[in-house]
Amino acid sequence: MEIMTLETIRAVGGGTMDTFVAKPSIGMSGGILTSRDSRKWEEVDRAVGEFSFSVLLECQQSEGKWVSSNVYGPHEDGPRERLWEEMSASRTMWNSPWLVVGDFNVTRFPEDHNRPGQITPGMAGFSSWIDGEGLIDIPTRNQAFTWSNLQEVPSLARLDRILLDAEWEVQFPRCEVVALPHMVSDHVPLLLTGGGESYTPSRFCYEAWWSSIEGFNEVVTNSWSQEAGNLQGAHRLAFKLKRLCGCLRVWARDARIGQNERKCTATETIKRLDAEEEARGLSVAERMEWQRAKVAGRWN
Repeated sequence: MEIMTLETIRAVGGGTMDTFVAKPSIGMSGGILTSRDSRKWEEVDRAVGEFSFSVLLECQQSEGKWVSSNVYGPHEDGPRERLWEEMSASRTMWNSPWLVVGDFNVTRFPEDHNRPGQITPGMAGFSSWIDGEGLIDIPTRNQAFTWSNLQEVPSLARLDRILLDAEWEVQFPRCEVVALPHMVSDHVPLLLTGGGESYTPSRFCYEAWWSSIEGFNEVVTNSWSQEAGNLQGAHRLAFKLKRLCGCLRVWARDARIGQNERKCTATETIKRLDAEEEARGLSVAERMEWQRAKVAGRWN
Protein backbone atom coordinates (compact mmCIF):
# COMPACT_ATOMS: atom_id res chain seq x y z
CA MET A 1 0.00 0.00 0.00
CA GLU A 2 1.69 3.22 -1.20
CA ILE A 3 -0.83 5.74 0.23
CA MET A 4 -1.87 5.55 3.88
CA THR A 5 -4.94 7.47 5.06
CA LEU A 6 -6.27 8.21 8.53
CA GLU A 7 -9.38 6.19 7.69
CA THR A 8 -7.22 3.14 6.99
CA ILE A 9 -5.26 3.71 10.20
CA ARG A 10 -8.44 3.81 12.27
CA ALA A 11 -9.80 0.72 10.56
CA VAL A 12 -6.65 -1.17 11.56
CA GLY A 13 -5.72 0.37 14.91
CA GLY A 14 -9.00 1.67 16.27
CA GLY A 15 -11.03 4.86 16.15
CA THR A 16 -8.87 6.75 18.67
CA MET A 17 -5.83 6.75 16.39
CA ASP A 18 -5.33 10.25 14.97
CA THR A 19 -1.62 10.45 14.08
CA PHE A 20 0.73 8.11 12.27
CA VAL A 21 4.17 7.72 10.77
CA ALA A 22 4.47 5.51 7.69
CA LYS A 23 7.28 4.24 5.48
CA PRO A 24 5.77 3.00 2.19
CA SER A 25 6.61 -0.34 0.64
CA ILE A 26 9.22 -0.37 -2.11
CA GLY A 27 9.27 -3.29 -4.53
CA MET A 28 9.11 -6.54 -2.56
CA SER A 29 9.83 -4.69 0.68
CA GLY A 30 6.88 -4.28 3.03
CA GLY A 31 5.81 -0.94 4.44
CA ILE A 32 6.06 0.20 8.07
CA LEU A 33 3.41 1.99 10.10
CA THR A 34 3.29 3.39 13.64
CA SER A 35 0.05 5.05 14.72
CA ARG A 36 -0.87 6.65 18.04
CA ASP A 37 -3.55 8.46 19.98
CA SER A 38 -2.10 11.96 20.37
CA ARG A 39 -4.21 12.55 23.50
CA LYS A 40 -2.14 9.87 25.23
CA TRP A 41 1.23 9.91 23.47
CA GLU A 42 3.21 12.86 22.13
CA GLU A 43 5.97 12.41 19.57
CA VAL A 44 9.16 14.05 20.85
CA ASP A 45 11.60 12.97 18.16
CA ARG A 46 12.01 10.46 15.33
CA ALA A 47 14.69 8.76 13.24
CA VAL A 48 13.98 7.28 9.81
CA GLY A 49 16.35 4.65 8.47
CA GLU A 50 16.70 2.38 5.48
CA PHE A 51 14.82 -0.52 7.10
CA SER A 52 13.15 1.07 10.12
CA PHE A 53 11.97 4.15 11.84
CA SER A 54 12.08 4.96 15.53
CA VAL A 55 9.87 7.36 17.46
CA LEU A 56 10.53 8.80 20.91
CA LEU A 57 7.15 9.01 22.67
CA GLU A 58 6.15 10.80 25.87
CA CYS A 59 3.04 10.01 27.87
CA GLN A 60 0.66 12.97 28.15
CA GLN A 61 -0.46 11.95 31.65
CA SER A 62 3.06 11.53 33.06
CA GLU A 63 6.68 12.26 32.26
CA GLY A 64 7.39 8.73 31.08
CA LYS A 65 9.19 8.37 27.74
CA TRP A 66 10.01 5.35 25.59
CA VAL A 67 11.25 4.55 22.11
CA SER A 68 9.26 2.53 19.57
CA SER A 69 11.31 1.09 16.70
CA ASN A 70 9.38 -0.46 13.82
CA VAL A 71 11.27 -2.79 11.46
CA TYR A 72 10.86 -4.47 8.10
CA GLY A 73 13.95 -6.61 7.63
CA PRO A 74 15.66 -7.42 4.32
CA HIS A 75 15.92 -10.97 3.00
CA GLU A 76 19.67 -10.96 2.30
CA ASP A 77 22.50 -11.23 4.84
CA GLY A 78 24.43 -8.20 3.52
CA PRO A 79 21.61 -5.67 3.90
CA ARG A 80 20.62 -7.41 7.13
CA GLU A 81 23.96 -6.41 8.68
CA ARG A 82 23.12 -2.81 7.80
CA LEU A 83 19.81 -3.23 9.64
CA TRP A 84 21.57 -4.28 12.86
CA GLU A 85 23.95 -1.31 12.57
CA GLU A 86 21.00 1.00 11.91
CA MET A 87 19.08 -0.24 14.93
CA SER A 88 22.06 -0.03 17.27
CA ALA A 89 22.75 3.52 16.11
CA SER A 90 19.14 4.60 16.66
CA ARG A 91 19.25 3.29 20.22
CA THR A 92 22.13 5.61 21.11
CA MET A 93 20.06 8.67 20.18
CA TRP A 94 17.85 8.52 23.28
CA ASN A 95 18.38 7.28 26.80
CA SER A 96 14.89 5.79 27.15
CA PRO A 97 13.22 2.37 27.39
CA TRP A 98 13.28 0.62 24.01
CA LEU A 99 10.64 -1.47 22.23
CA VAL A 100 11.46 -3.08 18.86
CA VAL A 101 8.70 -4.64 16.75
CA GLY A 102 8.33 -5.88 13.21
CA ASP A 103 8.87 -8.45 10.49
CA PHE A 104 12.58 -9.22 10.67
CA ASN A 105 12.47 -11.69 7.76
CA VAL A 106 14.87 -13.95 9.62
CA THR A 107 14.51 -16.49 12.42
CA ARG A 108 16.79 -17.29 15.36
CA PHE A 109 16.53 -21.03 15.95
CA PRO A 110 15.68 -24.18 13.95
CA GLU A 111 12.47 -24.60 15.95
CA ASP A 112 11.28 -21.26 14.54
CA HIS A 113 10.31 -23.27 11.42
CA ASN A 114 7.89 -26.15 11.02
CA ARG A 115 10.62 -27.77 8.91
CA PRO A 116 13.72 -27.18 11.05
CA GLY A 117 17.08 -26.90 9.34
CA GLN A 118 20.48 -25.68 10.43
CA ILE A 119 21.56 -22.37 11.92
CA THR A 120 22.46 -19.99 9.09
CA PRO A 121 24.84 -17.02 9.35
CA GLY A 122 21.80 -14.72 9.18
CA MET A 123 20.18 -16.49 12.14
CA ALA A 124 23.41 -16.38 14.13
CA GLY A 125 23.82 -12.68 13.38
CA PHE A 126 20.26 -11.93 14.52
CA SER A 127 20.75 -13.72 17.84
CA SER A 128 24.14 -12.07 18.30
CA TRP A 129 22.60 -8.62 17.81
CA ILE A 130 19.74 -9.33 20.25
CA ASP A 131 22.15 -10.62 22.89
CA GLY A 132 24.58 -7.76 22.30
CA GLU A 133 21.86 -5.16 22.84
CA GLY A 134 20.56 -6.98 25.93
CA LEU A 135 17.06 -7.34 24.49
CA ILE A 136 14.36 -9.70 25.74
CA ASP A 137 12.68 -11.81 23.04
CA ILE A 138 9.15 -12.27 24.36
CA PRO A 139 7.55 -15.53 23.19
CA THR A 140 4.10 -15.54 21.62
CA ARG A 141 1.77 -17.14 24.15
CA ASN A 142 -0.64 -18.95 21.88
CA GLN A 143 1.16 -19.60 18.59
CA ALA A 144 4.59 -20.86 17.56
CA PHE A 145 4.75 -19.29 14.09
CA THR A 146 3.81 -15.86 12.72
CA TRP A 147 4.02 -16.41 8.95
CA SER A 148 2.60 -18.96 6.52
CA ASN A 149 3.00 -19.36 2.78
CA LEU A 150 -0.69 -20.39 2.80
CA GLN A 151 -0.10 -23.52 0.74
CA GLU A 152 -1.86 -26.87 1.12
CA VAL A 153 1.31 -28.21 2.76
CA PRO A 154 2.40 -24.97 4.43
CA SER A 155 5.80 -23.61 5.32
CA LEU A 156 5.58 -21.83 8.68
CA ALA A 157 8.09 -19.59 10.42
CA ARG A 158 8.42 -17.12 13.27
CA LEU A 159 9.50 -14.03 11.33
CA ASP A 160 7.75 -11.40 13.46
CA ARG A 161 8.94 -10.52 16.94
CA ILE A 162 8.50 -8.07 19.78
CA LEU A 163 11.73 -7.26 21.58
CA LEU A 164 12.26 -4.99 24.56
CA ASP A 165 15.02 -3.96 26.90
CA ALA A 166 15.13 -4.26 30.68
CA GLU A 167 14.21 -0.59 31.19
CA TRP A 168 11.05 -1.03 29.10
CA GLU A 169 10.00 -4.06 31.12
CA VAL A 170 10.54 -2.16 34.38
CA GLN A 171 8.38 0.74 33.16
CA PHE A 172 5.72 -1.55 31.65
CA PRO A 173 5.86 -4.84 33.60
CA ARG A 174 3.90 -8.07 33.20
CA CYS A 175 3.62 -7.85 29.43
CA GLU A 176 2.79 -10.67 27.05
CA VAL A 177 2.46 -11.19 23.30
CA VAL A 178 -0.67 -12.78 21.83
CA ALA A 179 -1.19 -13.79 18.20
CA LEU A 180 -4.45 -12.63 16.63
CA PRO A 181 -6.18 -14.23 13.62
CA HIS A 182 -4.63 -13.19 10.30
CA MET A 183 -7.67 -12.28 8.22
CA VAL A 184 -5.84 -10.74 5.24
CA SER A 185 -2.05 -10.97 5.43
CA ASP A 186 0.14 -14.07 5.42
CA HIS A 187 1.52 -12.75 8.74
CA VAL A 188 -0.40 -12.93 12.00
CA PRO A 189 -0.92 -9.68 13.95
CA LEU A 190 0.84 -9.64 17.32
CA LEU A 191 -0.78 -7.90 20.28
CA LEU A 192 1.40 -6.70 23.17
CA THR A 193 -0.62 -6.46 26.37
CA GLY A 194 -0.04 -5.95 30.08
CA GLY A 195 -1.42 -7.90 33.01
CA GLY A 196 0.23 -11.25 32.37
CA GLU A 197 3.17 -12.72 34.22
CA SER A 198 6.47 -10.96 33.63
CA TYR A 199 8.55 -13.03 31.27
CA THR A 200 11.98 -14.28 32.22
CA PRO A 201 13.78 -16.92 30.18
CA SER A 202 13.34 -20.37 31.68
CA ARG A 203 16.37 -21.85 33.39
CA PHE A 204 17.98 -24.75 31.56
CA CYS A 205 18.30 -27.92 33.67
CA TYR A 206 19.99 -31.08 32.43
CA GLU A 207 18.14 -34.26 33.44
CA ALA A 208 20.04 -37.47 34.09
CA TRP A 209 17.64 -39.68 32.13
CA TRP A 210 18.39 -37.89 28.85
CA SER A 211 21.70 -39.67 28.25
CA SER A 212 20.01 -43.08 28.45
CA ILE A 213 17.55 -42.26 25.66
CA GLU A 214 18.28 -43.03 22.03
CA GLY A 215 19.08 -39.92 20.00
CA PHE A 216 20.62 -37.82 22.79
CA ASN A 217 24.21 -38.07 21.52
CA GLU A 218 23.12 -37.26 17.97
CA VAL A 219 21.31 -34.09 19.11
CA VAL A 220 24.40 -32.87 20.97
CA THR A 221 26.75 -33.70 18.09
CA ASN A 222 24.55 -32.15 15.40
CA SER A 223 23.96 -28.95 17.37
CA TRP A 224 27.60 -28.46 18.32
CA SER A 225 28.90 -29.10 14.79
CA GLN A 226 26.74 -26.37 13.22
CA GLU A 227 28.29 -23.05 12.27
CA ALA A 228 28.13 -20.01 14.54
CA GLY A 229 28.50 -17.29 11.94
CA ASN A 230 31.43 -14.95 12.48
CA LEU A 231 31.33 -15.13 16.28
CA GLN A 232 34.63 -15.69 18.06
CA GLY A 233 35.88 -16.58 21.52
CA ALA A 234 33.46 -16.33 24.43
CA HIS A 235 30.65 -15.02 22.19
CA ARG A 236 30.98 -18.11 19.98
CA LEU A 237 30.95 -20.46 22.98
CA ALA A 238 27.94 -18.70 24.56
CA PHE A 239 26.00 -18.85 21.29
CA LYS A 240 26.72 -22.56 20.76
CA LEU A 241 25.75 -23.39 24.34
CA LYS A 242 22.50 -21.42 24.03
CA ARG A 243 21.69 -23.16 20.75
CA LEU A 244 22.44 -26.57 22.28
CA CYS A 245 20.11 -25.82 25.21
CA GLY A 246 17.32 -24.94 22.79
CA CYS A 247 17.85 -28.11 20.73
CA LEU A 248 17.88 -30.27 23.87
CA ARG A 249 14.67 -28.66 25.16
CA VAL A 250 12.85 -29.50 21.93
CA TRP A 251 14.31 -33.03 21.84
CA ALA A 252 13.53 -33.67 25.52
CA ARG A 253 9.94 -32.54 25.09
CA ASP A 254 9.39 -35.01 22.26
CA ALA A 255 11.34 -37.72 24.07
CA ARG A 256 9.25 -37.27 27.21
CA ILE A 257 6.04 -37.55 25.19
CA GLY A 258 7.27 -40.81 23.67
CA GLN A 259 8.45 -42.11 27.02
CA ASN A 260 5.13 -41.24 28.65
CA GLU A 261 3.31 -43.19 25.97
CA ARG A 262 5.60 -46.19 26.46
CA LYS A 263 5.27 -45.94 30.22
CA CYS A 264 1.46 -45.92 29.99
CA THR A 265 1.57 -48.97 27.73
CA ALA A 266 3.97 -50.73 30.11
CA THR A 267 1.76 -49.90 33.09
CA GLU A 268 -1.31 -51.37 31.41
CA THR A 269 0.67 -54.50 30.49
CA ILE A 270 1.83 -54.97 34.09
CA LYS A 271 -1.71 -54.48 35.42
CA ARG A 272 -3.05 -57.08 33.00
CA LEU A 273 -0.34 -59.62 33.80
CA ASP A 274 -0.67 -59.03 37.55
CA ALA A 275 -4.35 -59.90 37.26
CA GLU A 276 -3.52 -62.99 35.17
CA GLU A 277 -0.92 -64.06 37.72
CA GLU A 278 -3.46 -63.92 40.55
CA ALA A 279 -6.03 -65.82 38.51
CA ARG A 280 -3.93 -68.65 37.02
CA GLY A 281 -0.21 -67.88 37.15
CA LEU A 282 2.00 -66.76 34.24
CA SER A 283 3.65 -68.72 31.48
CA VAL A 284 7.36 -68.31 30.72
CA ALA A 285 6.54 -66.02 27.78
CA GLU A 286 4.20 -63.92 29.92
CA ARG A 287 6.82 -63.70 32.66
CA MET A 288 9.33 -62.36 30.10
CA GLU A 289 6.73 -59.88 28.83
CA TRP A 290 6.16 -58.74 32.42
CA GLN A 291 9.92 -58.19 32.89
CA ARG A 292 10.19 -56.17 29.68
CA ALA A 293 7.22 -54.02 30.70
CA LYS A 294 8.77 -53.44 34.11
CA VAL A 295 12.02 -52.24 32.51
CA ALA A 296 10.11 -50.01 30.09
CA GLY A 297 8.27 -48.38 32.99
CA ARG A 298 11.52 -47.34 34.73
CA TRP A 299 12.81 -44.56 32.51
CA ASN A 300 13.41 -41.66 34.86
